[in-house]
Amino acid sequence: MKENFLHIGYHKTATTWMQQFMFPIIFESKYFGKSIEQKRDNTLYLREMDNLKNLFYKNSNACFSDEFFMKPMPRGKFDFEKNIAITDRNNMPTPSKEFYICSDNHVKSICNKICSNLVDENINTKVILSIRNQTDMFFSMYLHQERAPHQKWNSPDIWVKDLNGFISKFDRKFLTKKLKNYYDFNNTYTQLVKTFGQKNVHVIIYENLFKNTENEINRLYCFMAKEMDLKALEQIKSRVSTKKNDSRNDSYKRQKNGEDIRKLLMQEYKDSNKELSKLIKFDLSKYGYHQ
Repeated sequence: MKENFLHIGYHKTATTWMQQFMFPIIFESKYFGKSIEQKRDNTLYLREMDNLKNLFYKNSNACFSDEFFMKPMPRGKFDFEKNIAITDRNNMPTPSKEFYICSDNHVKSICNKICSNLVDENINTKVILSIRNQTDMFFSMYLHQERAPHQKWNSPDIWVKDLNGFISKFDRKFLTKKLKNYYDFNNTYTQLVKTFGQKNVHVIIYENLFKNTENEINRLYCFMAKEMDLKALEQIKSRVSTKKNDSRNDSYKRQKNGEDIRKLLMQEYKDSNKELSKLIKFDLSKYGYHQ
């Protein structure tokens, strides 16, 4: 049976770095997705279903990466005839109706989209999920929104508003169920396992990737059922900048009420993260996911 790997995000988990410096090295010509060698206007957007399905069925032992799968939900409903999301203010164009998730159960919807389009009896789909300590993810996305307005997500988007309101005002009412559930990695992992099977779901841990690169790359090769390529490992390690990532991870310290927000988020996710540690057989407490 043919086998393909599908990396679906989350955002702010070094997805761009992996697309530029990790997946192309490991999978070489069998990597399909954004890469540093591609010009922006020629980037292969896997979110276009026709492009993805065509490549998926033609290849084997290949990796496809686009974190757009995990994009949070927009406000309002989706008009599949016009291929636009209908929001409270205006009509917001979106890249593709097939992958624009508009369901209350975000992860189930992702699984359904993948299964209905990419899974058949001739191809074994293996899913790669990348995660990062929720505190760092919240602040990283907040800074992305505040300091890089040219890269902001399509607006209006209730998810962005909730995130920004929670961080900037430290108002717990913005920590909505939808926002909290989006970052519940245990729920995401469990739903993926129910759909694809435990042997077909792998979690890349952001902190371990940069602090213990060899271990994390070896975990990925084990998931691929391949012996680690030492030459590829050295190439990937040469691209790691620990100092840069340590600085980003401490971004909450520069934010007003940052320490209080960090403690609140740890409290919200500690039980879920502890359960995930057991499921993936990796102690996430070493990176502050739980105690």
